[in-house]
Amino acid sequence: MSVVVAIKKNDRIYMGADTQTSTGDRQRNYLGEGNRKIHLLDNGILLGSVGSKRGGELLAADLNIFCLPLSGDFDKKHIVENIVPKIHRCFEENDLLENEENELPRWACSLILAYRDKLFWIPSTGVVVRIEHFISIGSGDDLVYAGLEALDQEEITDREEIHSRLTECLRTAAEYRCSVSAPFYLIDSEHKEYKLVK
Repeated sequence: MSVVVAIKKNDRIYMGADTQTSTGDRQRNYLGEGNRKIHLLDNGILLGSVGSKRGGELLAADLNIFCLPLSGDFDKKHIVENIVPKIHRCFEENDLLENEENELPRWACSLILAYRDKLFWIPSTGVVVRIEHFISIGSGDDLVYAGLEALDQEEITDREEIHSRLTECLRTAAEYRCSVSAPFYLIDSEHKEYKLVK
């Protein structure tokens, strides 16, 4: 498991994630582009994922899944009608659906989508939730909410200060969850450049 955080500040979305990957009892930190939990897609969408690392990579590699609307807004309706069915099909074709008896199948990962100043959470059920302030998914997500709420309420416009505060949130999750560890990646929907914090 991993942790991905996102917050809407100053008409843009700031995101951060840890770099740990766990397989069985092995834990590693991979810093390569293909191992990020936040993917910057060619069209400017930021995709954060926790759960199946393979699932997040498959989604980020398929340029047809995360389409922007030809007209109108990148909104919940667009995501529900045009993106969620493609995600489900991708997971179905790659055996990444978790089936419990008497329940609808669940995806092998949960997602955060960000585009410009729009932020959405898509849990493993495929439901789309528009987020107005902040969200955290993955291991230790409950531990970072106090820091995200404090950051949300403060009038901070400096990008470096926001990155610093997000790093504090991620460090809190790493301190109490063995499945989360530094270094951390940070990115925002305006500058679209990864920053690595050790």
